[in-house]
Amino acid sequence: MDGSRADGADPARGFGELADRAERIADALRRALSDAGECWGQDDVGTAFAAAHRDPARSALERVAALPERLRDFGAAHRDAGQE
Repeated sequence: MDGSRADGADPARGFGELADRAERIADALRRALSDAGECWGQDDVGTAFAAAHRDPARSALERVAALPERLRDFGAAHRDAGQE
């Protein structure tokens, strides 16, 4: 099996297009969150909310930012698997 499709399409291309789109979305999200700044509030409720949610929010943003590379890697692995 040489990894080629009957229609000649590169199976990794779709993942590359998804990765590009995910990268644009992640960039837009990062900019929006940066522009919003700290939105937890300075009162007791806001401070407690920030303590509970700041790290998970940061972790979620990191995962979203990592998605484009993971999609590209998956597409390459998919293409390479078809060439074995």
